[in-house]
Amino acid sequence: DEVWVAKSSPAAAAYYESITLKAGVALYGGFSGAESSLTERNRDLNVTILDGNAGYIVSSSAQQAVMDGFMIRNGLIGFYQSDGSSTFANCTFSANQYGHYISKGTVNLIECEISGNAKAGIEVYNGTVTLANCDLFANAAKGINTTGGTVNIAGCRIFQNVYGVYSAG
Repeated sequence: DEVWVAKSSPAAAAYYESITLKAGVALYGGFSGAESSLTERNRDLNVTILDGNAGYIVSSSAQQAVMDGFMIRNGLIGFYQSDGSSTFANCTFSANQYGHYISKGTVNLIECEISGNAKAGIEVYNGTVTLANCDLFANAAKGINTTGGTVNIAGCRIFQNVYGVYSAG
């Protein structure tokens, strides 16, 4: 199943929502509202913003959950994975305390930007995260922090963090 989400409106600069991803459901942002196919969307022009207002923004324990084309900002945790498997593509995680927090399960990040988060861009405890062609930068403490988890990195740029990749376990 797919859910298409239109850009944030001029009246409301962002969606102030807390979302729980469901198994086998893909959420796609970047639509104006006039598209009839997924290939017609323009993520750069039609920015779809989820604003956490200092709470948890997106969470999942589902299998095969997908988010593509969102900006996720201003949360305590931009995304929390407690189990299952999730894939994020073409997403931006910024101005959160933690961009991603993976306590268990598997997360795939593809062509995402993780920047300007206060504690860590990605925090991994006993889970697995795979990053492909992502940018992690300007996170106030750590780009990636892992304690007992696994991190796989390919084609990413990690720069201007206090610690790029830090492993405590």
